[in-house]
Amino acid sequence: MRASTFEAFPEAAFRAAIVFIDIMEDDAIATAQAAAAVLADARASYFHDPAHHAGRALSRAFGWRQHVAWDAYLFYAPGASWEGETPPPPSEWFHALQDREVWEETLAAEEGEPTAWTEHLPEESEADPEQFRRDDDLVAALRDAGRVWLEGCREVSSSSDRL
Repeated sequence: MRASTFEAFPEAAFRAAIVFIDIMEDDAIATAQAAAAVLADARASYFHDPAHHAGRALSRAFGWRQHVAWDAYLFYAPGASWEGETPPPPSEWFHALQDREVWEETLAAEEGEPTAWTEHLPEESEADPEQFRRDDDLVAALRDAGRVWLEGCREVSSSSDRL
């Protein structure tokens, strides 16, 4: 997620929960704090999840059995609440998860050789490939989903104002 995603909707009355989940070798509270500083927005609450509690709960919501969800972006309808151990299904969601082999091939093409961090990835991702977005495609998908979400909020608001 980028600060520009928040900047695209400066007046929007939404809340974001950003959970930093330790996956890579150098992930820690310090890297989570640095990322939170870049994404600073009053509408966001930031959490650090070194034990993968939120990531495992999201995995259950997606129907995954083997993996921790991370690099996932979820949109919920106004009024949605998380009760119990599994969050409600999102209205829209995207992820940036790939199989280890795909990451290694991508990195080899972009950087010349795979980096050591891919060793920490599962061999195969359970993530739905239809929901996969990365880089500019992810930013565009988040902005589009945000616009749809805001339109839905306006419709709910205007219909509740009617007598």
